[in-house]
Amino acid sequence: MTFNDILEEVPISIRNSHLISAFLWELEDSIEHETPAGLDFHRLDLSFQPFLEKNLDFLIEYCDELYAENNKYQAYQRSVQRQQTAIQSFIAKRVRVRHLQ
Repeated sequence: MTFNDILEEVPISIRNSHLISAFLWELEDSIEHETPAGLDFHRLDLSFQPFLEKNLDFLIEYCDELYAENNKYQAYQRSVQRQQTAIQSFIAKRVRVRHLQ
């Protein structure tokens, strides 16, 4: 038994997002011009872009608020469901009591 009997070769196709495609074009360009593509970390430094840094801070804050509000809403939904179950149970008991009389 060989690996050809166990494994099957399956063709795949990979599609990249536009951002990945742009990154690959830039990486290819940096290789052609012999610039160290792996040392291009200055884009990650947010100190040169205070506007972007502030917006990211706001985004993180709003995501936290959204998560908290979502938890409150889910707790409210559970509470409403429990109340509806209790109401239906009460009504069912009343109907049974009336039928017994």
